[in-house]
Amino acid sequence: MTFTDQEIEEFKIEAMDLLENAEKSLLGIDSEQDFSKTFDSIFRCFHNLKGGSGMMEMTALQTHVHELETILMDFKPGPTIPTHYVKFFLKGIDAARNLLDGKEIEFSYNLENSLTQNTEKQKHEIAKTNSESKLEKSLEKSFENSIEKVPDSKTNIRDELSQSKMTKESLTEFFRRAKKH
Repeated sequence: MTFTDQEIEEFKIEAMDLLENAEKSLLGIDSEQDFSKTFDSIFRCFHNLKGGSGMMEMTALQTHVHELETILMDFKPGPTIPTHYVKFFLKGIDAARNLLDGKEIEFSYNLENSLTQNTEKQKHEIAKTNSESKLEKSLEKSFENSIEKVPDSKTNIRDELSQSKMTKESLTEFFRRAKKH
């Protein structure tokens, strides 16, 4: 399919807006904003750009943004995206801008290779985030298992636990603090 210069220019303007929105959301990911909302904003920008670039037959851009989107999904559970990875995605956005400008890019999507370039502090931050994520999943599973172990004769207790004001998140935080002491 052939596109007019005007159609291509309109797409580039829209694509640049999407990239700018993704960049702003990435820069605000650690602020007090709702992580889930911010994550969804970044995902939508990548997803819409991927679809639009496919429609415009810009396969290099489509492939690049698809890779970024796929890697981004690893962070959906939250609670944050480590600083090193935020920088990775920001570099990916810059590379997408270069592709829009008709330039070729060299970009490594292998995060393990990029980890070797980290400082010791960054490596510690990444390991800590991964460890906390595993702990949260383990605590959530323990909470669910505990509720399931309440005998059937005590269904009112099971229901109260399930509907308790103490959410899984607050229990996770409680157990995390307890482990520190």
